Amino acid sequence: EGVLKALPGRFTELGDRESVGMTIRTLSAVYMDLGLLEPALDLNREALEIFDEVANRRYYFIALMECAEVYRKRREFDEALHIINRASEQLDLMEKTDEADYASLQFKYTRSQTLLDAGRSPEAIAGALETLMIAHEIKSKNIEAGCYGILALANARLGHIDEASRCIEEFTAIGESINDPYDYTAGLLNCGRAAMAFKRLDKAHERINEALRHAAEKGIKGIVLECHRT
Repeated sequence: EGVLKALPGRFTELGDRESVGMTIRTLSAVYMDLGLLEPALDLNREALEIFDEVANRRYYFIALMECAEVYRKRREFDEALHIINRASEQLDLMEKTDEADYASLQFKYTRSQTLLDAGRSPEAIAGALETLMIAHEIKSKNIEAGCYGILALANARLGHIDEASRCIEEFTAIGESINDPYDYTAGLLNCGRAAMAFKRLDKAHERINEALRHAAEKGIKGIVLECHRT
C-alpha cells in the first residue's frame, strides 16, 4: 500500500497520466479487498477522470465496474445497476478484441451477481445462464463456477431445490480448477446460502465456514464480513 501511494506522484512528475490512473485503480482494488469501501470509491472516481482524460476506454470501463462493486457491497443496488448500465455504453465504444470479449463476460457476471443480491432472482438466473454459456465457450472456469453459485442461490430462493442442488454439485465439481480466490470464495458463500435457504443447515455451515476460512487466508476482508453477516 505504501509503495502504491508513492507512485502516482512519481508518474505525475514524468507526465505519465495513464500510469497514474492505473496505479490509483490498483490501490483502490487493495482497499476493496480490505473492505475499505469509501476510500476505494474515492480512488476509483479519481481514476475515472484520468482514464476519460487519456481516452483509455478499457480502464474507464474497469473503474466503472469497480465503482458498481462498491455500491453493491454497500447494498445500494439501484445505484450499482445504474453504473453497470453506464459501463455497458463503454463496452460499445471499445475496440473488438479478446480483452473486450472478456470485459463483456465480466460485465454480464457482475450484473447477474448484483441482481441476485438485489433479490431479483428470475433476472439473476436469466443473466447467469447467458453468462455461463459464454464462459463455457471461452473456457473461463472462474466465471463458470461463479455463475453456478449465483444459479444455486437464485433457484433456492425460488424454491427450485433440485436445480439449486444440481448447481451446487456443478460448482463443487469444478472448484479445484478455480484460480481466482475471490470468485472461489464468493461461489462458496452463494452455495452455502443456497443450502441454508432450503434448510440443509449442516451443508450450509460447512460451505460458509470454508468460504470464511479461505477468505481469511487470502486477506479478502470484504467476503469475511459477508460470511459473518450470513
